[in-house]
Amino acid sequence: MKKSLLCIIISTIILNLLMGCSSTSNDISSSSTQDSEIFVEDISLSDYLDKEVYQRMISEPLGADPPKIPFFNKEVVCILNYNGLAIFDIQTGQLKNCINIQKLGFGDTQGTNAILVRGNDEFITITTTNDTEGYIYSIKSDELGRLKNEDNMIYTEVKRLEQVPSDVLDLSKFDNPAETVALESENGILIYYIPMNDLEQIQFQIYEP
Repeated sequence: MKKSLLCIIISTIILNLLMGCSSTSNDISSSSTQDSEIFVEDISLSDYLDKEVYQRMISEPLGADPPKIPFFNKEVVCILNYNGLAIFDIQTGQLKNCINIQKLGFGDTQGTNAILVRGNDEFITITTTNDTEGYIYSIKSDELGRLKNEDNMIYTEVKRLEQVPSDVLDLSKFDNPAETVALESENGILIYYIPMNDLEQIQFQIYEP
């Protein structure tokens, strides 16, 4: 009787363990499937990732619109100009990569065909204001793909603050604190300064919540 009871208990424990493993496996599989639905690398687009684009961004004359930061998170900050999209490591300030948006067909910064750059913790997307088709950049793998299904994207909202909260943030590292701009998202507040006469001297700092 005791042996039978012991066998039942052991069998129950093993069954529960197997069910737990199966559930975990399904969760991992579901997560991987969801990511693959959003991003698939397109090797033919690798030529559009080019750090040399940054040299044109800082050396060519400014366009009709000044450079701006359309998106940031805890890992990267994007600097958009009419001739390129530069992606920097937000902690080190080092250039991670550049996307040649002109060769991709995104030359407008105004109007219905203006370039639209958005993102979240994993991806950065490039579309126009009137179209959902475009391109997607993986922050983790540093790869570019085609945006297949924007419906699966959950974007991080980035908004510009009307006033830089200089009373609560230390802006002493900036060369010109009075000319800084403040952006806010769930990742914190990003303060940046873009000297229009020398884009290479751009400064930015994130203040996490």
